[in-house]
Amino acid sequence: MMQRFAILLTVVLLLTGALLAQAQMQIEGLGEADLALLGGAGMDEETLYFDLVLSAAVAGDPTLAMGIDLSGSGAFGMDDMGLPLMTMDLEGTTTDPEQGEVAGFVQLRLVDNILYLLAEGQDSWQVMPLDEGLADAGLPADTSEIAGAQAIDFLGWLEFLGLEAFSSGARSDADGMATIRIDVDLGAWLASPTFSELMTVAGDVTEDETLATMGPMLGMLLQDLLLTFQSAVELDSGLMRQMSLNLGLAINSAVLGGSAQAETTEITVTIAFSDMRYGGALEVSVPEGAVLADA
Repeated sequence: MMQRFAILLTVVLLLTGALLAQAQMQIEGLGEADLALLGGAGMDEETLYFDLVLSAAVAGDPTLAMGIDLSGSGAFGMDDMGLPLMTMDLEGTTTDPEQGEVAGFVQLRLVDNILYLLAEGQDSWQVMPLDEGLADAGLPADTSEIAGAQAIDFLGWLEFLGLEAFSSGARSDADGMATIRIDVDLGAWLASPTFSELMTVAGDVTEDETLATMGPMLGMLLQDLLLTFQSAVELDSGLMRQMSLNLGLAINSAVLGGSAQAETTEITVTIAFSDMRYGGALEVSVPEGAVLADA
């Protein structure tokens, strides 16, 4: 479970900003100045250091109940070739119906477009070529676009996926900080022609004909999926100091293979950055004894 979650974490964290936001982006409830502030909040910095809290929970049906609670620190940067560097060390607990609560940890390194992973239960670091995985998924393999602080460019993903039309936002200022919140109705987006077209393109790129038929099915299954983004930007420096992503879904337990004890299962995932700091060179070394991960 830890390895699958670590891979998902890497994709979420590193690809949250594959493309820079454009000035013409429009989000209900936010003005041009708000989006300009958020889009420029340290995104041109080469190195970002941060503390991180991760939590995931499945609740409602006891047969499906699980949880992940990890915390630690990490950094995004870039090497001399403009490719992304990443280091992250997290520890905490995981919970599931069979084992109960157990200690867990995840360590991640990204060097030369190779992702190295060490998680609870593994004897050695696992090697996963990142650019090959992105290409196989039909995503841009040029990771230089997401090096440094650009790895957290939330507006870039909104525009890239056509999500701004399904988003609404609000801003409040206090104590020298601008807090910007954006709610994204992912359920409505999954049921839209925009997503169907995206899946068709992905199917053409990957030569997987089944992807084109997944749009309507996912729209029906995940109609209550909601993503909430919140950021605190320091007004004097224009730098983002805190950021969080929260994904929430309520789904019929039977769809997940649960018992009849609960009709609805609630799934939540939260990623929260804090104490975000910029600047300074980042050095990431290749772990010794790493082995190629199973496909």
